[in-house]
Amino acid sequence: MRRIATLRPWLLPLTTFVLGAAVVLSAWIQRGRVEAHLIRRAQEHVGTVARVLHESTAQTSEAVDLAYQMMEARLHAAILRVAAAGAAKADVAREEGLVVWRFQVDGQEYGDAGPLTDEAVRAGAWQRPQETLFELHLVGVSLACITDEEPEQSSLVCMDAVELSRLRAEAGPGRLFSAILQPPLLYVALEDSAGIIAASPGLPELTGFDSDPILARAQGASVGEVLFRVQPGLREGLAPFELPDGSRAVLRVGLDATLEDEIVADIERRHHALVAVATVAVLLSILAALWLARRARAEALTSAALARVEAENEHWRTIGLLAATVAHEVRNPLNAIQMSAQRLAREFEVPAEDHEEYQALVGLLRSEGARVNEVVTEFLELGRPLNLERKRVEAARVLRDATLPLVARAAAEGKTVAVEDACAGEVDVDPRRVFQIIDNLVRNALDAVPQGGTVRVRGRCEPGGLVVEVEDDGAGMPPETLAQVMEPFFTTKARGTGLGLPLARRLARAHGGDLILSSTPGKGTLAVLTLPPETSEETR
Repeated sequence: MRRIATLRPWLLPLTTFVLGAAVVLSAWIQRGRVEAHLIRRAQEHVGTVARVLHESTAQTSEAVDLAYQMMEARLHAAILRVAAAGAAKADVAREEGLVVWRFQVDGQEYGDAGPLTDEAVRAGAWQRPQETLFELHLVGVSLACITDEEPEQSSLVCMDAVELSRLRAEAGPGRLFSAILQPPLLYVALEDSAGIIAASPGLPELTGFDSDPILARAQGASVGEVLFRVQPGLREGLAPFELPDGSRAVLRVGLDATLEDEIVADIERRHHALVAVATVAVLLSILAALWLARRARAEALTSAALARVEAENEHWRTIGLLAATVAHEVRNPLNAIQMSAQRLAREFEVPAEDHEEYQALVGLLRSEGARVNEVVTEFLELGRPLNLERKRVEAARVLRDATLPLVARAAAEGKTVAVEDACAGEVDVDPRRVFQIIDNLVRNALDAVPQGGTVRVRGRCEPGGLVVEVEDDGAGMPPETLAQVMEPFFTTKARGTGLGLPLARRLARAHGGDLILSSTPGKGTLAVLTLPPETSEETR
C-alpha cells in the first residue's frame, strides 16, 4: 500500500503527458489533413486545367488544320488563275498577292523572282512535298508556300503569311492559355525537351529539361498523375500532356499559394503554441507531483513519528503503572527500614569496641535505603506525565545552576569540570527539568573519566535555540553499547539503574528538542542537548 501511495502523485504528470501528447498529436494530424486537402485542391485545379486544355487542343488543332487547308486552297486557286492568264501571268500574280519563282527549260523566267530566290533555294523550298502548304521564314518576311509542277517547269508559289499567322493566333493554344488564366492561376505553359511550346502571357523564367530532372519525371508519368513543387507563395503542378501529333509534353501550372501559406503558417503557430502549452503543463504537473510526493513523504514521516511517540507513550504508561506498583510495594517497608536505622543510630548503645562498626553498619543501611529511594523516584519520574512549567530564564543561569554542585564533586574526585558559557540570551524552558537533564549528563561524564580527567560543558545560543554540549575524555563506548544506552534499564555501571539517559532524552523531547550521543572508543563521549522551540536569545 505504501508503494502504491508513493507512485500515486506521478499519475498526475503521466496523465498530463498523455493528454498533452494526444492534443499535440491530434493537432499534428489535423495539420496533415489540411495540407493534404490543400494539395488535393491544387491537384484538382491542375487536373481541370489539363482536361480543358486537352479538349481545347483537339479543337485548336482542327481549327489550325482548317486554316492551313483554306490557305492551301487559296494558293491553288491563285495558281490556276495565273496559269490561265497567258502573257499577263505576272500581272495577275501581283494582283493575287503572289510571289512566284519559276524556272523554264528555255531559260525564260516569268514572275517576280526578286532577291529572295537564293534564300528560298538555300532553305530547301523545292524539296518540300508536292502541293503541301508550308511556311517559309526568310529574312524580314514569313511566307505561306506550295510547290507546283507544270510541264517543263517547276514553280514555288508563296503568299504573305500574315493572314495565316492571324488565323493560327486566333485558333491556337496561346489565346486559350490567356483566356484560362484566372486566379489563383499565375501561369500555364506547355514545355518539351525542345523548349516552351505555348504559354500564357507574363510567363516567369522557367527551368528547362537539362537543369530540372522533375520535368523528365513528369513527362514520363502516367496520365492523370500530377507532381508538385512547393515554393514560398507558389505551388507548381507538373502533369504529362499528350499533344495532337502523339508526342508528349509537360503541362506546367503555377498556382498562387499565398493564402495556403498563411493557413499553413497559422496552423504551425497554433501547433507550436499547443506544444509549448503541453510542455509547460507537463513541467508544472511534474513540479506538482514532486511537491505532492514530498508532502506524502513528510506525512508518512509524521505518521511514523506519531506512531513512535504513541508507542513510546504507551511504553512509558506501562512503566508508570509498574513504577506505581513498585513504589507502593517498596516505599512503605523502605520507610520503616529508614526509620528503624535512624532509631538504631540515636537510641541504642553498643560496647565501645563495637561502636565504630555499629555506626558504619547503620550508615550503610541508611545510605542504601536512600539509594533505593532514589531508584524508586527515578522509576516514578519515568512513568508520570510530564507537565512542564515553562518560564523565561537566562540561559547562562540554567547552565551555572546545573553545573555548580558538580564542580565541587569533580574537585573532590581529582577531576575537572570546565564550563564555557557563550550565550547571553534567555530561553523559555522548565528550569528544574533542564537542571535535571544537565545534571544527569555531567554526572555520567564524571563517572566515565578517570582521575585527572576533564568534562567540558559548552553552552551557546544559535538561531535554532539553546545548545548544550557535554564532552568527556573517558574511554568512550563501542557502537553496540551506544545503540542501547537510551533504552530503559540498560547500564554499564555496577550501581547504575539505566534510567537516567532515557529520562533525560524524554525531558529534552518534551521541550521540543532532543538529546543525541556520539562516542569514539578510546577518545570519549559527546552529548548534545538542543532546546530549539520557543526560545529567544542574542548571540554574541
